[in-house]
Amino acid sequence: MTDKIIKTDEIQLKKETKKEIGLKEEQKSERGKEIGKEIEKEMGKEIEKEIEKEIGKEKEKDDYPEPKHFSDVNLQLPSTHSDYENYVQTYGDIQQYRISHKVGRGRYSDVFVGKNVKTKRIVAIKILKKVKEYKYKRELKVLSELVGYPNILQVEACINNPVTKSPTLITNYVNVTDFRVLYPTFSLNDAKYYMYQLLKALYWTHRNGIMHRDVKPQNVLIDYQKRTLTLVDWGLAEFYFPGKRYHTNVATRYFKAPELLVGHSQYHYSVDMWAFGCLLAGIIFIREPLWQGMSNEDQLTKIINTLGTSKFEKYLLKYKIKLPSILKQYVPDTKKKSWKKYINQANIHLATDNAIDLISKLLVYDPQDRLDVIEAMNHPWFDNIRDEKEIDENLKK
Repeated sequence: MTDKIIKTDEIQLKKETKKEIGLKEEQKSERGKEIGKEIEKEMGKEIEKEIEKEIGKEKEKDDYPEPKHFSDVNLQLPSTHSDYENYVQTYGDIQQYRISHKVGRGRYSDVFVGKNVKTKRIVAIKILKKVKEYKYKRELKVLSELVGYPNILQVEACINNPVTKSPTLITNYVNVTDFRVLYPTFSLNDAKYYMYQLLKALYWTHRNGIMHRDVKPQNVLIDYQKRTLTLVDWGLAEFYFPGKRYHTNVATRYFKAPELLVGHSQYHYSVDMWAFGCLLAGIIFIREPLWQGMSNEDQLTKIINTLGTSKFEKYLLKYKIKLPSILKQYVPDTKKKSWKKYINQANIHLATDNAIDLISKLLVYDPQDRLDVIEAMNHPWFDNIRDEKEIDENLKK
């Protein structure tokens, strides 16, 4: 009898346990559904945020102007033109070259004078420092697409450095005169001639869909005896695509365009034209550099002190650029100054009306208002040295 009671209790207990388990499973299921709905709701919010974000990007893309010329070069050319990630470099014979002495050093490379032992020709040997692979692949690809163009560094060969395990570039050697010595000696025609040669280099660069992104005196090599100019150091160069965002940590501070200083990543060839304008102004006013900021923030302050606050604020508003809070304290409230205030007895022979006009049209906040390379080459300042045949054949294409 006792055994039957115990058995009955066990059966009852099992039934109740199953019922409790079933109830708990049902509760779990309901709770699971609730959690699922909550997750779905949150995911929905996140998706909405992402969509809004993308719409915002598209809106900004539409609002920000494309270049006046060469905007779709890399869309029209085969993808191999700009695909540096899959670029395969052919290497030359390291035994063919001998290093003589160092002539320069930079953040990413050291430059030496050397000799091609077969041809006896003097060459420049640029030994790239160890960097991320894509960086030197990009530089090599850019240079491969600019072979044969005037006033641009030409690569004779590329050898694989057994020490650094990175490429070493063999290029044409330029017997350069230090710009700090050379620029103050320029006549008006010297200034016109060499600035036009630099524009030629930028013309072919931009026409091939490439931004140099580091135009400065140190990268503009002038052989005064041979009357040649060569644009060098293509380590920061990049292929331009409409609407693409790029790093703003490019260019040397004194030559950084406003869009780089405010962190606006959707820029184009106009950053090179700003740098060109700074270099030109430094030569014309015998004031190198034109603006010498102690930091990026101070550089922006110095620019605003000349170009004025009003147009800077209009520029930010036009392109919906939100100024980083750290920069706001560096924006002075000041009126635009006349470029003629930079003229003195030492530079009056260079600072002609046309020279001032060219500078004033290059150094403007809005990249859409800034002269591009074709407009700059057609400026009246170059009228007496411009090759009209070249204008007809090239610049109007």
